[in-house]
Amino acid sequence: MKTALQLHLVFLALTGALSAHAADIESGTNTIQGAVQFANADPDILARLGPPGNEGMTDIGIYAYSGSPDALSAIKGVSGADKLSNPYTLTVTANNVPRSYDVFSVLSLDGQVEEYWTPTYSSALLTSNSPPATVDFNECVALLEIRYQRPDGTPVAALGGRAVVNETATPNYYRGGYFSQPAGRMTNFLVVPSGVEFALSIEADTGTDIYADGITHIEQHILTFACDEKPVLTLPFPMLARWAASWAT
Repeated sequence: MKTALQLHLVFLALTGALSAHAADIESGTNTIQGAVQFANADPDILARLGPPGNEGMTDIGIYAYSGSPDALSAIKGVSGADKLSNPYTLTVTANNVPRSYDVFSVLSLDGQVEEYWTPTYSSALLTSNSPPATVDFNECVALLEIRYQRPDGTPVAALGGRAVVNETATPNYYRGGYFSQPAGRMTNFLVVPSGVEFALSIEADTGTDIYADGITHIEQHILTFACDEKPVLTLPFPMLARWAASWAT
């Protein structure tokens, strides 16, 4: 079972590999191939997933791992001109012992601030010199707009923030989020899965300094959205708050 923390550590390692050479980390004797594709039609969502911009997709990573006792892994970076349909070929270790790999894809958005994780799929059994296994990721996402406001509707500029998306059907099944929202935002966007119920844990910081007058505002939501849906979630300030300034000396 993948926990949010474990997956985030994997993502950090993955993005480091992407920035290095976007190459296979694990060499081997067989391949997994397929494509990461999006079936969205809404122009706003397509623009976010399309050519990199202030909030566009910058990288896609494919991660494969086998179960015990082998615990083998491989990572491949994908960065094509067409961000909406990305073919990949990933080299894995096969040898003469048939084994299957669990494979998922990670999208990096918003200047690598935001993450979106696809579901995990199991490959067909692979052995040395057997035909490649095909694992395709066919995604259709929703785009959640998050607004920070006072009770009278006045926008609030957040000092920072974090969000974690986990599927509810499988506890701690991480599907994305962000861990270091840039300061000054009054609106934030989050790519989320469609067609599945998920828990959104969200925090936003206000104040000028976390040790002087900082307050962390906290909410949790259970949500389900359809493909191409563009919901708006308004976070009223104050929410349930944790006062960081109480730790100041």
